[in-house]
Amino acid sequence: MLPGFAADAPAFNHLREMAVTHTATEIGAIINLDYSLTSSKDFIPFLSGQEIVGENSPIDELVIRIRVPQGKTLNYRMYNCALQPDKREESKMDVYEWRFKNVPALSNESFQEKDLNCIPHLFFSSVDMPSAIQWMTSKTGFNIGLTSEIKSKIDELLKNETGNIQKILKIQSLLD
Repeated sequence: MLPGFAADAPAFNHLREMAVTHTATEIGAIINLDYSLTSSKDFIPFLSGQEIVGENSPIDELVIRIRVPQGKTLNYRMYNCALQPDKREESKMDVYEWRFKNVPALSNESFQEKDLNCIPHLFFSSVDMPSAIQWMTSKTGFNIGLTSEIKSKIDELLKNETGNIQKILKIQSLLD
C-alpha cells in the first residue's frame, strides 16, 4: 500500500511501501534496518530524491549513503541542518554519506507544521534543476497545449488585469 500522496499517481504505480514488523520485541530493543533502493535507468534517467531525517521512533544512528558514478555530480541540499556529507571513492563510485546520531522521534502532535518542514530534509539529484524540469515537461501530459477557445477565454478574463497576482487569482477563479 502506498502513502496517500501517491495514490493513483502514474509516477508511483510501480512502487511499493515497505513495512517492517517485528513481533514480540521487548521494550528497549534495538532494531537494525539496512536496505538499498535501486531502479531502472529507463524509469527515470537520473537519480533524485528526498529524505526526512527522522522516524516515529528515536534512532541511535541514521546513515544516508548515496553512490553515483565517479565524475557524476551529485546536487544536494540539506535543509534545517548544517551537516555536510563525507565524500569518498569506492570502486569507481563517488560515495556521499551523512551520519546522524541520536535522532529524536518525530512528533505526532496535532496541528504541527505540514510536511514536517521544520526538521532536517535532504534533497538530492544527479542532474541540475533545469535538466530535471526539461525531462519532466517533455512527457505526454505536458504536451497537451491550450486550444484557441481556452486562449481566448483567458485573454478576455485578463484584459483589465495588470499585476501578476491579480492575473493568477482571476485564472484560479475559473476553477471555483
